[in-house]
This record gives sequence, C-alpha cells and structure tokens, in this order.
Amino acid sequence: MTGVARTVAEALALRRWAASVLASGPAPAPDCAADGWRLFLGAERCAARLSLALGDEAGRLPGPGGDLFRRRRTLEAQRTLVLRAQLGELAGIAREGFTIVVLRGGVTAADARTAVDLHDIDVLVPSESAAAVAARLDALGYRAEGPGTRQHLQTRFAEGRLPIEIHVSVELDGTAPSGELWRRVIPLTGFEGLRRLGPRHHLLELLQHVGVKHSFRMGAIRDTLLIGSALSECSTQDVEAVEARCRDHEFGADMLELLALSKSEGRAESQALERRRAAALATAALVAGLPLSPVGRSDVSQWVLAMQLEPRYRRTLWRELFPARRDVSYAKPIAALERRWPRVGRGARVAARLARYVFSILLALPLAARSRWMVNRLPDVAA
Repeated sequence: MTGVARTVAEALALRRWAASVLASGPAPAPDCAADGWRLFLGAERCAARLSLALGDEAGRLPGPGGDLFRRRRTLEAQRTLVLRAQLGELAGIAREGFTIVVLRGGVTAADARTAVDLHDIDVLVPSESAAAVAARLDALGYRAEGPGTRQHLQTRFAEGRLPIEIHVSVELDGTAPSGELWRRVIPLTGFEGLRRLGPRHHLLELLQHVGVKHSFRMGAIRDTLLIGSALSECSTQDVEAVEARCRDHEFGADMLELLALSKSEGRAESQALERRRAAALATAALVAGLPLSPVGRSDVSQWVLAMQLEPRYRRTLWRELFPARRDVSYAKPIAALERRWPRVGRGARVAARLARYVFSILLALPLAARSRWMVNRLPDVAA
C-alpha cells in the first residue's frame, strides 16, 4: 500500500472509530500515523463534539495523533466563540428592525453539546433589506469581497472573524423564499432579535445544502451531527413532509440517505455511502499536495469526486458555468468590463470561467483514476 493509500485507510479507520464513539461512548482509538489523523480531522470536522463524547479520554489520546486532535479541538472551540460574538453583532443589527434568520450550523451555536465547526456564517434576509444589513456590517469593519450569487450578496470579511454570507434565497436557482418559510421562522435561542428557520425548513435546507450543493461532503461526520440535531427538533409530520419533498428532488435519493444516516446516529451507513466517503478522503489526500490556491484546490477536488460519481454530479458543476446576474468577478479587469459594458464583461467572465473549468478537468482526470484505483484496493470498503 502506497503512502497516500495508507493515509486514506487510516483516516477511514479513524472515521469509523469516531462514529462509534459518538454513538456509543469512549473506545480506544486505532493506532494511526499523523497524516491519517490530519486527513480525518480536516475532512470530518468533529473534534470538539468527539472530545465531549470521549470525556477524560480525549486528554489521554497518545502520540502525534493525540496532539493533532487536541489542537483541532481548540481551533473548533475558538471558532465557536468567534461565531457567538458575531451573532451578537448581528443580533444588534436585527434589533434595529431587520429580519435576520440564521441558517445551518449557526443555529447550534448557543449550546456546546450541539455546536458544530463553522467556516462561515450564513443568514437569510428579505431581499428588500439585504443591502441595508450589508451596509450595517460594513460600518462594523467588514468588507465585501468576491462574487455574489443567485443566493447571496458578496461575502463580508473582517480580520479575526468568520466570513458572513447574506442570503436572499436558500434555493440553488435563487427562487425567493416562500411565504410559508417566513411564517415558520422562530427565535434563535440565546440571541435576542435573531431568528432561525422552523424545524421542518431547517432540516430540508440542510439536506439540500449537503446533498446537492456540497455533495462531496456526503456522509461527513460534522454534517451528520448537524442534520441529526435538526431531525431531533422535528415532529413526525415535519419528517414526513421533508421526505415527500426529497422524493420529488433530482438529488432526492442522496437527501433521503443523509436523513436515514442521521436517524441512525451514524450507525446505519450504507456500503455505497462509505465507499463514497472513502473516495472523498482519497480525493482530499491527492489534491492537498497540488501547488494551487485554496479556490483552485476546491475546484479540482469537486471535479475529481464528480468524475467518480454519476453524470448528474458533473451536470451540476457545468450549470455553474454561467454567472448569476448579481455576480461581480473576482478579476478586477473583468469586473471593470462588467460595469462598463455588461454584455462584453459577461462574455469575458464566462470565457475565463470556462478556461478555469478546462484546467481543473485536465488536472482532475488522472487524479480521479488514481482515487478510484485506491478506493478499490482499500480494505473493508465494498466495491
């Protein structure tokens, strides 16, 4: 077994151990090298929650792996503290009379027992007040960077804080939220003025976000925990309504599989989903060494994994070739063209994005073949 293959096999073993600990309590960790731990911790993003399940045993995990685990646990805990401070800022803005609905992982922030690791903060705001909320954040020291999309405005960044995305839609096509969704929002515990989606819409939005937009994360422990937390809030009628919506969706089978996995607290993972998670770990390990920017590695990763899955996953990536109308290019020359000559700028934008796609695909082809070869030879992963 090659070095990369060994790292992937060890990360998969650690993932199985973590799922068992989270479901059933402390158990001895497998003996794995630092690279395996690093891959597992970065892909599964569950160190803080795993530490709670391990109790005192978390401090006794031996060797470099134990050190990496404790450092990752600290990082995730620090991000949760930053998140809470920023939710306090958003709550202050909401108390000025704005409707701000916290989405996804931000909903869990008030309780360490349910909090999950976050890389950014997503909020939903009525489209007519989105620009005003963004202006309030800018006044607090945030700056707008990168493109907007059909779903959200330009991301807001600030030193020492998590990026904030102000959404005007939770649908991939930018469809405005339904009246029912707005009627069912409820207060966010611990942050006066902020709201969150009602249990039914919260669960459905998470399933769409992971099962469709970020399908490369299918089965990640962090997301399984988050979906499980949302599921625990739902009534039987809520779950039945969500399942009905899933059955009508192009990616409904994936969404229902995520739901079933969370219902079982991670115990009933199908062989197909474990194999898919193994492919995601192999992809992460192979792409990590590429001399690219984080955005470039993300692009290549998505194509590597999509090449190992059904054609509909590749079609989803191709649909993103044409930018949304509210998009502003990262590239300043193209952004200037878009402002002065919108059609010319849009054409330049699509051409640049197509070149990026071609570059990513060419890099991804041999990596996808290697990842598939590697997964086929992993022990305990069904073909």
